[in-house]
Amino acid sequence: MSIYVNAGREYLLDVGYGDLFVTPIEIKEGVQFDGRNYFEIDKWSKNEYVISMSADGLSFSKKYIFSLDVVNTNDFETICLDKQTNPNSYFVKNVVCTKPTVTGRVTIFNDKLVEKNGELRMERTIQSEENFTRCLKDKFGIEIR
Repeated sequence: MSIYVNAGREYLLDVGYGDLFVTPIEIKEGVQFDGRNYFEIDKWSKNEYVISMSADGLSFSKKYIFSLDVVNTNDFETICLDKQTNPNSYFVKNVVCTKPTVTGRVTIFNDKLVEKNGELRMERTIQSEENFTRCLKDKFGIEIR
């Protein structure tokens, strides 16, 4: 997560996997809608907040607690290296490529192509290296040479 300030307002951005909100959420107490889900921010402690998510705006589940404390990017080097090199890391053990779309999300997970369009979910097996390369190009604009 990252915090962005614009015109004196602070916003929370999902700069990681990107599976929570697709647009910045203003850091203020109350419910907000990002076009797909509802998010509620509540004060947790003096400098911390909790963010919860809901599909219907009625039933919320807590996602995580975040702080407004400044963190040096160097503090993330060890954990980032671990996620890239540790044989037990989710990202080393799996092939993952994902991005939000206007109506949902498209994901390659190992040998599967998953496309979500609203409530619809289509999954198909990627049969060959050639098909995998084509999926990367067609769905993500990634060309492997």
